[in-house]
Amino acid sequence: MDALLLFDGKVTRNQEAIFRKLFPNGVLLELEAFLLERSLSPSLKRFVAGNWTAKKLAAVFELQKELGVLYSDCDVVAFNEPSEIMDSVTRSRPAFLYDPVGYALDPWLSNRAENAGICVTNHFNAGLVYVPKGEMKEFLLEALLGDWQSSFNTHHAEQTLFSILLDFDRTDPLPQQRYVLSWQGVWIFEKDLACGNMVCRHYTGPTRHRMYLSAYPFLLKQAKTENRQI
Repeated sequence: MDALLLFDGKVTRNQEAIFRKLFPNGVLLELEAFLLERSLSPSLKRFVAGNWTAKKLAAVFELQKELGVLYSDCDVVAFNEPSEIMDSVTRSRPAFLYDPVGYALDPWLSNRAENAGICVTNHFNAGLVYVPKGEMKEFLLEALLGDWQSSFNTHHAEQTLFSILLDFDRTDPLPQQRYVLSWQGVWIFEKDLACGNMVCRHYTGPTRHRMYLSAYPFLLKQAKTENRQI
């Protein structure tokens, strides 16, 4: 597996040097420039122009045409070996982070999918998802977005479309006790989840402070312990 960082903004030389040091064989790309180089369909271009989160979906959609893609948001932190994801890679089955609460689906896209007989779930979280090569179909994307307009835009349009493009019957939710999306620890005085008991956690907005207070110190301590053992 290779590391590819799509940076939504301009990359400085200093940032690029840090990335090269951490990932000698990795690829660092500016997201906007990457999408401009691709031959996006008019429908996808219109979706990207009209939805502030759509660039992520467009990037994964383009990459999965040529590669199997394990996508992660920058606020997903890993603590242990992701054996379930590796099993999904071996079996070439899509996998996603399960949202136990669920979110408000984009009404226009979900109605469009249901009318086409496509299952839609509001428990799909696009912060961590494995997409096998060629899993997302161009004809389905065009059928869904053919007459989409920016006036239909909602906060969850990208995530709703992401889940629709993956075959529901073939897509496996990752075990939520190990791949965690939880609001526990949202209050500064509340007991946080133990990092060592999880494979990873998506530190969404309300819990983002825990990424700095708990997750990063845990990883730093773990790295120092492993170095002493070596």
